[in-house]
Amino acid sequence: MGKLRLPRAWPVGLAIVIVCAVSLVANRQPTQPNPPAVRELASLARVLMAKDPILAQPVQRQQFEQLVSRLETQARNDPNAPYWLTWQRLNDLTVFLHSPDTNAYFSTASPTEFPLAFVWTADGIAVSPAAADIALFPADSQLVSLGGLSPQQLLSRLQVVLPGNPYWVRRLGQSLLPFPYLLHWIGALGPSGQLSLTVQEPSGRLVTRSLTAVKVPAQPHLATSTVARWSIDTVHGYGLLCIYTMAFNRTMLSDLKAFFAAVKQSGVKRILIDVRSNTGGNSCVTNAVLVYLPNPAGVSQCGLLTMVPDQALMFHGQVIVAQGWATSGSAASFTSGLSALPEVTIVGAPTGGNPSGDIGNVVPFQIAGSSPLLRGQVGTQQFCLPPAPQWSPNRTLPTLAGGCLLIESVLPQVSLPLTLQDLRSHTDPVIQWMNAQP
Repeated sequence: MGKLRLPRAWPVGLAIVIVCAVSLVANRQPTQPNPPAVRELASLARVLMAKDPILAQPVQRQQFEQLVSRLETQARNDPNAPYWLTWQRLNDLTVFLHSPDTNAYFSTASPTEFPLAFVWTADGIAVSPAAADIALFPADSQLVSLGGLSPQQLLSRLQVVLPGNPYWVRRLGQSLLPFPYLLHWIGALGPSGQLSLTVQEPSGRLVTRSLTAVKVPAQPHLATSTVARWSIDTVHGYGLLCIYTMAFNRTMLSDLKAFFAAVKQSGVKRILIDVRSNTGGNSCVTNAVLVYLPNPAGVSQCGLLTMVPDQALMFHGQVIVAQGWATSGSAASFTSGLSALPEVTIVGAPTGGNPSGDIGNVVPFQIAGSSPLLRGQVGTQQFCLPPAPQWSPNRTLPTLAGGCLLIESVLPQVSLPLTLQDLRSHTDPVIQWMNAQP
Protein backbone atom coordinates (compact mmCIF):
# COMPACT_ATOMS: atom_id res chain seq x y z
CA MET A 1 0.00 0.00 0.00
CA GLY A 2 1.31 3.51 -0.87
CA LYS A 3 2.04 6.14 1.75
CA LEU A 4 -0.91 8.07 3.14
CA ARG A 5 -0.33 11.81 2.78
CA LEU A 6 -2.20 14.05 5.30
CA PRO A 7 -2.97 17.73 5.02
CA ARG A 8 -0.51 19.71 7.17
CA ALA A 9 -3.37 21.43 9.01
CA TRP A 10 -4.74 18.17 10.47
CA PRO A 11 -4.00 17.45 14.12
CA VAL A 12 -1.49 14.70 14.78
CA GLY A 13 -3.99 12.68 16.93
CA LEU A 14 -6.57 12.71 14.21
CA ALA A 15 -3.96 11.61 11.71
CA ILE A 16 -3.14 8.58 13.88
CA VAL A 17 -6.83 7.59 14.07
CA ILE A 18 -7.22 7.92 10.30
CA VAL A 19 -4.09 5.87 9.62
CA CYS A 20 -5.31 3.06 11.94
CA ALA A 21 -8.76 3.05 10.35
CA VAL A 22 -7.33 2.87 6.84
CA SER A 23 -5.00 0.04 7.86
CA LEU A 24 -7.87 -2.01 9.31
CA VAL A 25 -9.97 -1.61 6.21
CA ALA A 26 -7.08 -2.49 3.94
CA ASN A 27 -6.23 -5.72 5.84
CA ARG A 28 -9.76 -7.02 6.34
CA GLN A 29 -10.61 -9.87 3.94
CA PRO A 30 -14.27 -10.04 2.94
CA THR A 31 -15.97 -13.20 4.19
CA GLN A 32 -17.83 -14.90 1.36
CA PRO A 33 -20.27 -17.73 2.05
CA ASN A 34 -19.35 -21.06 0.52
CA PRO A 35 -21.05 -21.73 -2.83
CA PRO A 36 -23.78 -24.40 -2.67
CA ALA A 37 -21.45 -26.82 -4.47
CA VAL A 38 -19.04 -26.80 -1.51
CA ARG A 39 -21.82 -27.71 0.88
CA GLU A 40 -23.01 -30.48 -1.47
CA LEU A 41 -19.51 -31.94 -1.69
CA ALA A 42 -19.17 -31.87 2.09
CA SER A 43 -22.56 -33.55 2.52
CA LEU A 44 -21.75 -36.37 0.09
CA ALA A 45 -18.29 -36.85 1.60
CA ARG A 46 -19.79 -37.26 5.09
CA VAL A 47 -22.18 -39.94 3.86
CA LEU A 48 -19.50 -41.91 2.05
CA MET A 49 -16.99 -41.73 4.91
CA ALA A 50 -19.64 -42.90 7.37
CA LYS A 51 -21.04 -45.73 5.26
CA ASP A 52 -18.55 -47.16 2.77
CA PRO A 53 -16.27 -49.85 4.28
CA ILE A 54 -13.45 -49.09 1.85
CA LEU A 55 -12.99 -45.72 3.56
CA ALA A 56 -12.33 -47.48 6.86
CA GLN A 57 -8.91 -48.34 5.42
CA PRO A 58 -6.44 -45.62 6.56
CA VAL A 59 -4.71 -45.15 3.20
CA GLN A 60 -7.97 -45.04 1.27
CA ARG A 61 -9.43 -42.62 3.82
CA GLN A 62 -6.47 -40.25 3.55
CA GLN A 63 -6.56 -40.25 -0.26
CA PHE A 64 -10.31 -39.64 -0.21
CA GLU A 65 -10.01 -36.72 2.21
CA GLN A 66 -7.33 -35.18 -0.01
CA LEU A 67 -9.65 -35.52 -2.99
CA VAL A 68 -12.50 -33.88 -1.08
CA SER A 69 -10.24 -30.97 -0.14
CA ARG A 70 -9.13 -30.44 -3.76
CA LEU A 71 -12.68 -30.55 -5.10
CA GLU A 72 -14.00 -28.18 -2.43
CA THR A 73 -11.21 -25.72 -3.29
CA GLN A 74 -12.11 -25.92 -6.97
CA ALA A 75 -15.80 -25.35 -6.20
CA ARG A 76 -15.00 -22.44 -3.85
CA ASN A 77 -12.91 -20.77 -6.55
CA ASP A 78 -15.59 -21.35 -9.18
CA PRO A 79 -18.88 -20.23 -7.54
CA ASN A 80 -20.69 -19.84 -10.88
CA ALA A 81 -19.83 -23.26 -12.25
CA PRO A 82 -22.53 -24.84 -14.44
CA TYR A 83 -24.60 -27.62 -12.92
CA TRP A 84 -22.86 -30.31 -14.97
CA LEU A 85 -19.45 -29.35 -13.55
CA THR A 86 -20.78 -29.42 -9.99
CA TRP A 87 -22.22 -32.86 -10.67
CA GLN A 88 -18.92 -33.99 -12.15
CA ARG A 89 -17.16 -33.08 -8.92
CA LEU A 90 -19.76 -34.97 -6.90
CA ASN A 91 -19.35 -37.91 -9.26
CA ASP A 92 -15.58 -37.82 -8.72
CA LEU A 93 -16.21 -38.68 -5.07
CA THR A 94 -18.34 -41.74 -5.80
CA VAL A 95 -16.12 -42.95 -8.66
CA PHE A 96 -13.17 -42.94 -6.26
CA LEU A 97 -14.76 -46.00 -4.59
CA HIS A 98 -14.93 -48.00 -7.87
CA SER A 99 -18.24 -49.60 -6.88
CA PRO A 100 -21.33 -49.67 -9.14
CA ASP A 101 -23.37 -49.87 -5.93
CA THR A 102 -22.28 -46.36 -4.90
CA ASN A 103 -23.55 -43.49 -7.02
CA ALA A 104 -25.76 -40.42 -7.20
CA TYR A 105 -28.84 -40.36 -9.43
CA PHE A 106 -28.06 -37.31 -11.56
CA SER A 107 -30.31 -38.41 -14.42
CA THR A 108 -33.47 -38.06 -12.32
CA ALA A 109 -32.63 -34.38 -11.68
CA SER A 110 -31.26 -33.49 -15.10
CA PRO A 111 -33.14 -30.49 -16.55
CA THR A 112 -32.88 -31.64 -20.17
CA GLU A 113 -31.95 -34.59 -22.34
CA PHE A 114 -31.51 -35.43 -26.00
CA PRO A 115 -34.42 -37.32 -27.62
CA LEU A 116 -32.37 -40.44 -28.28
CA ALA A 117 -32.39 -44.03 -27.07
CA PHE A 118 -29.23 -46.17 -27.17
CA VAL A 119 -28.69 -49.94 -26.98
CA TRP A 120 -25.09 -51.12 -26.77
CA THR A 121 -24.71 -54.48 -28.49
CA ALA A 122 -21.80 -56.83 -28.99
CA ASP A 123 -21.01 -55.36 -32.42
CA GLY A 124 -21.92 -51.69 -32.05
CA ILE A 125 -24.30 -49.15 -30.60
CA ALA A 126 -27.86 -48.97 -31.88
CA VAL A 127 -29.53 -45.57 -31.66
CA SER A 128 -33.19 -44.70 -32.19
CA PRO A 129 -35.36 -41.60 -31.81
CA ALA A 130 -36.76 -41.58 -28.29
CA ALA A 131 -40.34 -41.44 -29.56
CA ALA A 132 -42.15 -42.68 -32.65
CA ASP A 133 -43.16 -39.16 -33.68
CA ILE A 134 -39.55 -37.92 -33.86
CA ALA A 135 -38.38 -38.29 -37.46
CA LEU A 136 -34.59 -38.17 -37.26
CA PHE A 137 -33.59 -41.52 -38.75
CA PRO A 138 -34.91 -45.11 -38.65
CA ALA A 139 -34.95 -47.01 -35.38
CA ASP A 140 -31.94 -49.22 -34.57
CA SER A 141 -29.56 -47.30 -36.80
CA GLN A 142 -25.88 -47.89 -36.01
CA LEU A 143 -24.04 -45.11 -34.22
CA VAL A 144 -20.91 -44.01 -36.10
CA SER A 145 -19.94 -41.05 -33.91
CA LEU A 146 -21.43 -39.05 -31.06
CA GLY A 147 -20.01 -35.60 -30.45
CA GLY A 148 -17.09 -36.59 -32.66
CA LEU A 149 -16.36 -39.74 -30.63
CA SER A 150 -16.45 -43.27 -32.02
CA PRO A 151 -18.07 -46.08 -29.95
CA GLN A 152 -14.62 -47.25 -28.83
CA GLN A 153 -13.70 -43.72 -27.74
CA LEU A 154 -17.02 -43.41 -25.93
CA LEU A 155 -16.28 -46.59 -23.97
CA SER A 156 -12.79 -45.38 -23.09
CA ARG A 157 -14.08 -42.05 -21.76
CA LEU A 158 -17.09 -43.54 -19.99
CA GLN A 159 -14.75 -45.84 -18.06
CA VAL A 160 -13.25 -42.73 -16.45
CA VAL A 161 -16.56 -41.36 -15.13
CA LEU A 162 -18.54 -44.57 -14.48
CA PRO A 163 -17.48 -47.34 -12.06
CA GLY A 164 -17.53 -51.02 -12.93
CA ASN A 165 -16.15 -53.43 -15.49
CA PRO A 166 -16.37 -52.63 -19.23
CA TYR A 167 -19.63 -54.60 -19.62
CA TRP A 168 -21.40 -52.68 -16.86
CA VAL A 169 -20.06 -49.38 -18.20
CA ARG A 170 -21.61 -50.20 -21.58
CA ARG A 171 -24.92 -51.16 -20.00
CA LEU A 172 -25.12 -48.12 -17.70
CA GLY A 173 -23.63 -45.82 -20.32
CA GLN A 174 -26.35 -46.59 -22.87
CA SER A 175 -28.99 -45.24 -20.48
CA LEU A 176 -26.99 -42.10 -19.62
CA LEU A 177 -25.77 -41.02 -23.07
CA PRO A 178 -28.91 -38.91 -23.74
CA PHE A 179 -28.06 -36.59 -20.82
CA PRO A 180 -26.07 -33.39 -21.42
CA TYR A 181 -24.23 -33.56 -18.10
CA LEU A 182 -22.62 -36.89 -19.00
CA LEU A 183 -21.81 -35.73 -22.52
CA HIS A 184 -20.09 -32.67 -21.03
CA TRP A 185 -18.07 -34.96 -18.73
CA ILE A 186 -16.71 -37.05 -21.59
CA GLY A 187 -16.10 -34.11 -23.93
CA ALA A 188 -18.84 -34.93 -26.44
CA LEU A 189 -20.74 -31.67 -25.92
CA GLY A 190 -19.26 -28.23 -26.45
CA PRO A 191 -20.26 -24.79 -25.14
CA SER A 192 -22.94 -24.41 -27.84
CA GLY A 193 -24.94 -27.29 -26.38
CA GLN A 194 -25.47 -28.76 -29.86
CA LEU A 195 -24.90 -32.49 -30.13
CA SER A 196 -23.62 -33.80 -33.43
CA LEU A 197 -24.14 -37.45 -34.27
CA THR A 198 -23.60 -39.57 -37.34
CA VAL A 199 -25.48 -42.83 -37.87
CA GLN A 200 -25.60 -45.52 -40.48
CA GLU A 201 -29.19 -46.38 -41.24
CA PRO A 202 -30.20 -50.03 -41.74
CA SER A 203 -30.20 -49.29 -45.49
CA GLY A 204 -26.50 -48.37 -45.27
CA ARG A 205 -26.99 -44.62 -45.77
CA LEU A 206 -24.89 -42.30 -43.57
CA VAL A 207 -26.78 -39.45 -41.91
CA THR A 208 -25.49 -36.63 -39.70
CA ARG A 209 -27.78 -34.70 -37.37
CA SER A 210 -27.30 -31.78 -34.96
CA LEU A 211 -29.60 -31.91 -31.95
CA THR A 212 -30.62 -29.67 -29.07
CA ALA A 213 -31.48 -31.03 -25.64
CA VAL A 214 -35.11 -30.65 -24.63
CA LYS A 215 -37.02 -30.59 -21.38
CA VAL A 216 -38.64 -33.91 -20.69
CA PRO A 217 -41.71 -34.11 -18.44
CA ALA A 218 -41.18 -36.10 -15.28
CA GLN A 219 -42.32 -39.67 -15.60
CA PRO A 220 -44.51 -41.00 -12.79
CA HIS A 221 -42.95 -43.78 -10.76
CA LEU A 222 -44.97 -46.93 -11.25
CA ALA A 223 -44.65 -49.23 -8.27
CA THR A 224 -44.69 -52.93 -9.10
CA SER A 225 -44.59 -56.05 -7.00
CA THR A 226 -43.50 -58.28 -9.91
CA VAL A 227 -40.20 -59.95 -9.06
CA ALA A 228 -40.45 -62.98 -11.36
CA ARG A 229 -42.43 -64.27 -14.32
CA TRP A 230 -42.62 -67.85 -15.54
CA SER A 231 -44.10 -69.97 -18.32
CA ILE A 232 -43.90 -73.48 -19.75
CA ASP A 233 -42.97 -73.89 -23.41
CA THR A 234 -44.55 -77.23 -24.22
CA VAL A 235 -43.59 -76.99 -27.91
CA HIS A 236 -39.84 -76.83 -27.21
CA GLY A 237 -39.98 -78.65 -23.89
CA TYR A 238 -38.65 -76.33 -21.22
CA GLY A 239 -39.74 -74.04 -18.40
CA LEU A 240 -38.81 -70.36 -18.43
CA LEU A 241 -38.30 -68.40 -15.20
CA CYS A 242 -37.42 -64.70 -15.50
CA ILE A 243 -36.14 -63.21 -12.24
CA TYR A 244 -36.21 -59.42 -12.57
CA THR A 245 -34.85 -58.52 -9.14
CA MET A 246 -33.30 -60.45 -6.29
CA ALA A 247 -36.15 -59.75 -3.87
CA PHE A 248 -36.11 -62.23 -1.00
CA ASN A 249 -39.72 -62.07 0.09
CA ARG A 250 -42.88 -64.14 0.17
CA THR A 251 -43.82 -63.09 -3.36
CA MET A 252 -40.55 -64.48 -4.69
CA LEU A 253 -40.91 -67.70 -2.69
CA SER A 254 -44.48 -68.10 -3.95
CA ASP A 255 -43.39 -67.51 -7.56
CA LEU A 256 -40.61 -70.08 -7.26
CA LYS A 257 -42.92 -72.71 -5.81
CA ALA A 258 -45.53 -72.11 -8.51
CA PHE A 259 -42.89 -72.38 -11.23
CA PHE A 260 -41.36 -75.63 -10.02
CA ALA A 261 -44.84 -77.07 -9.44
CA ALA A 262 -45.72 -76.28 -13.07
CA VAL A 263 -42.41 -77.79 -14.22
CA LYS A 264 -43.18 -80.96 -12.29
CA GLN A 265 -46.68 -81.18 -13.67
CA SER A 266 -45.57 -80.59 -17.29
CA GLY A 267 -42.78 -83.15 -17.12
CA VAL A 268 -40.22 -80.95 -18.92
CA LYS A 269 -36.57 -81.83 -18.32
CA ARG A 270 -35.03 -78.44 -19.04
CA ILE A 271 -35.46 -75.08 -17.35
CA LEU A 272 -34.14 -71.65 -18.30
CA ILE A 273 -33.57 -69.14 -15.48
CA ASP A 274 -33.14 -65.70 -17.04
CA VAL A 275 -31.39 -62.98 -14.98
CA ARG A 276 -30.09 -60.89 -17.91
CA SER A 277 -31.90 -57.74 -16.75
CA ASN A 278 -31.35 -58.38 -13.03
CA THR A 279 -29.16 -55.81 -11.29
CA GLY A 280 -29.21 -57.56 -7.91
CA GLY A 281 -30.84 -57.31 -4.52
CA ASN A 282 -30.70 -59.97 -1.83
CA SER A 283 -28.21 -62.81 -2.29
CA CYS A 284 -30.51 -65.18 -0.39
CA VAL A 285 -32.58 -65.65 -3.55
CA THR A 286 -29.78 -68.03 -4.57
CA ASN A 287 -30.71 -70.31 -1.69
CA ALA A 288 -34.40 -69.95 -2.49
CA VAL A 289 -33.72 -71.44 -5.95
CA LEU A 290 -31.18 -74.02 -4.80
CA VAL A 291 -33.67 -75.76 -2.50
CA TYR A 292 -35.35 -77.08 -5.67
CA LEU A 293 -32.09 -78.48 -7.09
CA PRO A 294 -30.12 -81.55 -5.97
CA ASN A 295 -27.08 -81.12 -3.73
CA PRO A 296 -27.50 -77.38 -3.09
CA ALA A 297 -24.58 -75.40 -1.70
CA GLY A 298 -25.99 -71.98 -0.99
CA VAL A 299 -25.11 -68.87 0.94
CA SER A 300 -25.58 -68.17 4.61
CA GLN A 301 -27.33 -65.48 6.67
CA CYS A 302 -30.55 -65.63 4.72
CA GLY A 303 -32.88 -63.60 6.85
CA LEU A 304 -36.07 -64.49 8.66
CA LEU A 305 -37.97 -66.36 5.94
CA THR A 306 -37.47 -70.09 6.31
CA MET A 307 -36.96 -72.09 3.13
CA VAL A 308 -38.10 -75.69 3.53
CA PRO A 309 -37.20 -77.94 0.58
CA ASP A 310 -40.21 -79.62 -1.01
CA GLN A 311 -38.88 -83.00 -2.08
CA ALA A 312 -41.89 -83.55 -4.33
CA LEU A 313 -40.92 -80.50 -6.41
CA MET A 314 -37.20 -81.26 -6.62
CA PHE A 315 -36.05 -80.76 -10.20
CA HIS A 316 -33.77 -83.38 -11.77
CA GLY A 317 -32.82 -82.16 -15.20
CA GLN A 318 -30.82 -79.61 -17.15
CA VAL A 319 -30.64 -76.05 -15.80
CA ILE A 320 -29.72 -73.19 -18.12
CA VAL A 321 -28.94 -69.78 -16.59
CA ALA A 322 -28.96 -66.76 -18.92
CA GLN A 323 -26.91 -63.74 -17.89
CA GLY A 324 -25.82 -60.48 -19.53
CA TRP A 325 -24.14 -57.12 -19.10
CA ALA A 326 -26.90 -55.90 -16.76
CA THR A 327 -26.47 -58.91 -14.45
CA SER A 328 -24.74 -57.48 -11.41
CA GLY A 329 -24.56 -57.52 -7.62
CA SER A 330 -26.24 -60.55 -6.09
CA ALA A 331 -27.50 -61.57 -9.53
CA ALA A 332 -23.86 -62.08 -10.60
CA SER A 333 -23.28 -64.03 -7.39
CA PHE A 334 -26.37 -66.08 -8.30
CA THR A 335 -24.97 -67.16 -11.67
CA SER A 336 -21.54 -67.77 -10.14
CA GLY A 337 -23.03 -69.88 -7.35
CA LEU A 338 -25.22 -72.00 -9.62
CA SER A 339 -22.36 -72.55 -12.07
CA ALA A 340 -20.72 -74.85 -9.52
CA LEU A 341 -23.52 -77.40 -9.97
CA PRO A 342 -22.92 -80.08 -12.63
CA GLU A 343 -26.43 -79.77 -14.08
CA VAL A 344 -26.09 -76.01 -14.70
CA THR A 345 -24.94 -74.35 -17.95
CA ILE A 346 -24.35 -70.59 -18.07
CA VAL A 347 -25.24 -68.88 -21.37
CA GLY A 348 -25.41 -65.31 -22.66
CA ALA A 349 -22.79 -62.61 -22.16
CA PRO A 350 -20.30 -61.69 -19.40
CA THR A 351 -21.88 -60.19 -16.30
CA GLY A 352 -21.69 -56.48 -15.58
CA GLY A 353 -21.14 -57.14 -11.89
CA ASN A 354 -18.51 -58.88 -9.79
CA PRO A 355 -19.33 -62.34 -8.45
CA SER A 356 -17.06 -61.71 -5.47
CA GLY A 357 -15.27 -58.89 -3.73
CA ASP A 358 -18.10 -56.41 -4.24
CA ILE A 359 -19.71 -53.90 -1.92
CA GLY A 360 -23.40 -54.50 -1.23
CA ASN A 361 -26.14 -53.89 1.33
CA VAL A 362 -26.88 -50.51 -0.21
CA VAL A 363 -28.60 -47.71 1.68
CA PRO A 364 -30.13 -44.57 0.15
CA PHE A 365 -28.95 -41.04 0.89
CA GLN A 366 -29.74 -37.44 0.03
CA ILE A 367 -27.17 -34.75 -0.70
CA ALA A 368 -28.02 -31.96 1.72
CA GLY A 369 -28.41 -28.52 0.21
CA SER A 370 -28.65 -29.74 -3.37
CA SER A 371 -31.15 -28.07 -5.68
CA PRO A 372 -32.78 -29.92 -7.27
CA LEU A 373 -32.53 -32.55 -4.57
CA LEU A 374 -29.96 -35.20 -5.45
CA ARG A 375 -30.35 -38.73 -4.16
CA GLY A 376 -28.13 -41.76 -4.37
CA GLN A 377 -27.09 -45.02 -2.80
CA VAL A 378 -23.96 -46.32 -1.11
CA GLY A 379 -22.73 -49.85 -0.46
CA THR A 380 -22.18 -50.54 3.22
CA GLN A 381 -20.78 -54.07 3.40
CA GLN A 382 -18.07 -55.97 1.60
CA PHE A 383 -18.87 -59.53 0.56
CA CYS A 384 -16.23 -62.17 -0.08
CA LEU A 385 -18.30 -64.92 -1.67
CA PRO A 386 -16.15 -67.73 -3.09
CA PRO A 387 -16.39 -67.84 -6.89
CA ALA A 388 -16.86 -71.07 -8.77
CA PRO A 389 -13.41 -72.53 -9.62
CA GLN A 390 -14.04 -72.68 -13.37
CA TRP A 391 -14.43 -68.90 -13.55
CA SER A 392 -11.12 -68.08 -11.91
CA PRO A 393 -8.75 -66.67 -14.53
CA ASN A 394 -5.27 -68.10 -14.80
CA ARG A 395 -3.59 -65.14 -13.23
CA THR A 396 -3.04 -63.53 -9.86
CA LEU A 397 -6.27 -61.93 -8.75
CA PRO A 398 -6.24 -58.33 -7.49
CA THR A 399 -7.39 -57.81 -3.94
CA LEU A 400 -10.02 -55.24 -3.13
CA ALA A 401 -9.29 -53.10 -0.05
CA GLY A 402 -10.45 -55.12 2.92
CA GLY A 403 -9.28 -58.50 1.71
CA CYS A 404 -11.66 -59.77 -1.00
CA LEU A 405 -10.31 -61.26 -4.20
CA LEU A 406 -11.79 -59.24 -7.03
CA ILE A 407 -13.14 -61.22 -9.99
CA GLU A 408 -14.57 -58.72 -12.44
CA SER A 409 -17.11 -60.86 -14.29
CA VAL A 410 -18.75 -64.27 -14.60
CA LEU A 411 -18.09 -65.61 -18.09
CA PRO A 412 -20.70 -67.71 -19.92
CA GLN A 413 -19.97 -71.25 -21.04
CA VAL A 414 -22.03 -70.66 -24.17
CA SER A 415 -21.60 -67.16 -25.65
CA LEU A 416 -24.90 -65.78 -26.94
CA PRO A 417 -24.36 -62.02 -27.29
CA LEU A 418 -27.01 -59.58 -28.48
CA THR A 419 -26.15 -58.13 -31.92
CA LEU A 420 -27.43 -55.25 -34.02
CA GLN A 421 -29.09 -57.74 -36.34
CA ASP A 422 -30.84 -59.36 -33.37
CA LEU A 423 -32.32 -55.98 -32.46
CA ARG A 424 -33.46 -55.24 -35.98
CA SER A 425 -35.04 -58.67 -36.43
CA HIS A 426 -36.52 -58.72 -32.88
CA THR A 427 -34.62 -61.92 -32.14
CA ASP A 428 -33.68 -63.07 -28.65
CA PRO A 429 -30.45 -65.08 -29.09
CA VAL A 430 -30.94 -67.03 -25.85
CA ILE A 431 -34.51 -68.08 -26.65
CA GLN A 432 -33.46 -68.88 -30.21
CA TRP A 433 -30.70 -71.13 -28.87
CA MET A 434 -33.01 -72.81 -26.36
CA ASN A 435 -35.59 -73.53 -29.04
CA ALA A 436 -32.95 -75.12 -31.25
CA GLN A 437 -31.73 -77.56 -28.58
CA PRO A 438 -32.92 -81.18 -28.83
